[in-house]
Amino acid sequence: MDLYACGFNAHRQLGSNGSNGSPPVDRLRLQRVCGGSGTVRVLFAGWADTLLELDGTLRVFGFHCSTQSGAAVHCDVPASRFRSGFGDCTGLKGAVTDDGLVYILSTASGALTLGQHPGPINASQIAIAGNGRACALLGPRNAVDFPDLQDLLRVLAGPHSTTSSTTQTIDLPHHESATHLTATATSFALLAASGTIYTWSTDTRPSPLGRSPVPEPGAHPIDALGGIPIKKLAAAGWLAAAVSRDNELYIWGGSGGGQGGTRRIGDLKRSEGEHVALAKVGAVGAIGEEEDGISVVDVAVGDRHAVALGEDGTIFAVGEGANGQLSTGEVGFAEEWVECEFEGQKEQKRAIGVYCGPRNTFVLVSRPGGTEKRYTSPSSSSPALVNHNNNNNNNNN
Repeated sequence: MDLYACGFNAHRQLGSNGSNGSPPVDRLRLQRVCGGSGTVRVLFAGWADTLLELDGTLRVFGFHCSTQSGAAVHCDVPASRFRSGFGDCTGLKGAVTDDGLVYILSTASGALTLGQHPGPINASQIAIAGNGRACALLGPRNAVDFPDLQDLLRVLAGPHSTTSSTTQTIDLPHHESATHLTATATSFALLAASGTIYTWSTDTRPSPLGRSPVPEPGAHPIDALGGIPIKKLAAAGWLAAAVSRDNELYIWGGSGGGQGGTRRIGDLKRSEGEHVALAKVGAVGAIGEEEDGISVVDVAVGDRHAVALGEDGTIFAVGEGANGQLSTGEVGFAEEWVECEFEGQKEQKRAIGVYCGPRNTFVLVSRPGGTEKRYTSPSSSSPALVNHNNNNNNNNN
């Protein structure tokens, strides 16, 4: 399978353009970054770097490496054990394994290394919001929201570590268990095994909660979804989106920096006054027209754009496209969903997963004759793609 990407590329986080000495440029259409005969996963995509699992190895593209093939990341556990990476606006900070071990990125030895963070407390996932707050899943029903990543790491290092007075413990109802945690600019969202999404924020600024703020602290469900069970949650910046088990796409938040800017996604404009909008992907029409969109099986969200994968393998994007992240060959804001294009496409490509960085888009594509199956787990932060031709049964992410 192959990984394609478009959008912001100032740090070569999408790979080099031409020779390694040429200056990086944004990619206005999806172009191939790398590929492999086994598993390909995007574990983290940030402003300056991208962490991938590629054929059983960990590789970083971007700030830490300027070569076309990326830089190897050294670690004492197999790459397949990592569930996801975490970082902030300054770059990749670390990664978490399937069994909750936290690894921190280091460049002290002159090489990229993920070393295990010392301490008796494990975290099944870590997410960092745009305001710097860091949250960790510490149990099946428990998340802890810290003022920053350093405070979080101090607590993981020992149960007697002191924490800030603004640390907030999130407890889900007894019948729930957490499967996926994600962050926006000012808030956090958590998907439970029941398909319910819970959101919360300690920030006083507007947050894409998908509901009205309430005076009670803690996580609260998005009532606007009306109990519709969700299988995929994605959020970043000022946007959030979710795919239901019936393959319908819902979107909330905004695309104008959270301040009610003039540029707004059409689905949100047509749902003025509602907390959550039903997105009609691939059904562009006048306001008031009843048109059915495509069936959506996967979604990814950047700071101000969203990308949806249709059941038929088509890819659509909406929102901010100033860096080419909508993959149309042009730059600019798209109010309605537009179909993404591959650079120099001569034949139809079979997309099997999507992922977003803040201002870029990643698409995983099956090679001709490939038998890869799309795998998007509610507990994963990116699609885990499995090549059954190679008997690779690693579905974890």
